[in-house]
Amino acid sequence: MNRVATGIPGLDQVLMGGFNRGNAILVEGTPGAGKTNLGLQVVYAGATLHDEPGLIVTFEQFSHQMIRDAESLGWDLQALVDSGKVRIIPTSPAVFQQEMAGSDGLIADIVREMGAQRIVIDSVSHFARLYGDDAERREVFNALVNMLRRSGLTALLTREVRLRAGSGASEEVSFEQYVSDAALRLTYENVDATRRARYLEVIKARGQGFLPGKHLFEIGQGGLTVYPSYDPGELKGEPSNGPLERLSTGVPGLDEMLSGGLHRSFTTLVTGPSGVGKTVIGLQFLADGMKAGEPALYTSFRSGPGKLVRLARALEIPLATEEGGHIRFDCPHPAMMNPYRVLEDIIQAAEDEGISRVVIDSTREIEDAFRDEARYDQFVYTLVHRLYACGVTTMLLGGPGKTEEPSAPASTSIGAIVDSIIGLCHVSTRGDIRQGIYVLKSPGSAHVNDIRPYSIATGGLKVATRRVTVWDD
Repeated sequence: MNRVATGIPGLDQVLMGGFNRGNAILVEGTPGAGKTNLGLQVVYAGATLHDEPGLIVTFEQFSHQMIRDAESLGWDLQALVDSGKVRIIPTSPAVFQQEMAGSDGLIADIVREMGAQRIVIDSVSHFARLYGDDAERREVFNALVNMLRRSGLTALLTREVRLRAGSGASEEVSFEQYVSDAALRLTYENVDATRRARYLEVIKARGQGFLPGKHLFEIGQGGLTVYPSYDPGELKGEPSNGPLERLSTGVPGLDEMLSGGLHRSFTTLVTGPSGVGKTVIGLQFLADGMKAGEPALYTSFRSGPGKLVRLARALEIPLATEEGGHIRFDCPHPAMMNPYRVLEDIIQAAEDEGISRVVIDSTREIEDAFRDEARYDQFVYTLVHRLYACGVTTMLLGGPGKTEEPSAPASTSIGAIVDSIIGLCHVSTRGDIRQGIYVLKSPGSAHVNDIRPYSIATGGLKVATRRVTVWDD
């Protein structure tokens, strides 16, 4: 069946190509979730990107309100109305239903006159005011959907849902979901006491595949942007850098522990308590790649670029070369951070700038952006596999588990997802606290199993190049 591209970044990937043409799609959600904006964007994109005129039927707003709201998102809806590409019809449910019923009604005339191919109806919840019971409302809604199908229009019908007591999102299953060809649910959920996030989920889509699960999305200038949370079975592709090879970490002594360094395009977790040098390892790893002509990106949710630059200069870790190579810093505020947007930005940098080494600091802020561990694990799985497919060698910096002692070798919930784990820890010896480094796992090769001491001086970390059994000088 012919597909209709939504024009919403990320949504066509979730829908594996868009909606089936001529289908009736239910878009339901909680207040403020973005239902109307989604419908407007699909019609706007159809008119501007695909030469598909569209209708906007509203039971709540006047035309000037729709145009004003669209303008706030950067859409010139008035120009499309003036050119006949879009028609806004403020009406009532009763009048609209009557006009849709016949082939000679006003709606049918408008569709024929402008060659409309898309329509958004905002919102079908208003039909509840006209009919007293669910059976009657279902019959009316079914008749409306069938009329839209006969017209050949690809239709989006918005619907409000109510929150259940004590729940962040409704679990209601509506008869509209059964009747529609496809159904999307939008929610606006609490992440913590101070943050909320929007999610999109495809409830059903007859005759087509789609990515299951909840997908983060944002509303900003330009409208909605969806960040697909890929199912493991959909993550395919090989790195673009050719056969498997080793990369130096840039840390003297650590490559020996790893039997030659890190695998290109793999993801390594560097874990340990605060103050042990995780940031320094990250800077050394990127500086080593930069000297070899590999563009580098340091993404930090903890430190601004100024602080990272000062640290690198204090340790005399180079941030640029005479040939023009440099380390770029990207430091989004953790309170405003969307992990999927960060991932898309890294992938875009890999494609546009040839970024091949990335450090992400730290996993704790990413974990805090999700409401539960399962979503966090799913995101890390997506990150590992998508960056692998892009040929990006990644280093994640993280802390120990919440129940672990600072001196203990750290475990982690994502340990089974990442490719390699390097741990930093405090070791107590004769009343002193020393620092040690160990390799918890490194696929495809042997690695040392002991904890080796290291120091931080000019140039960064330096690891003992042989096994040390006595930790004092």
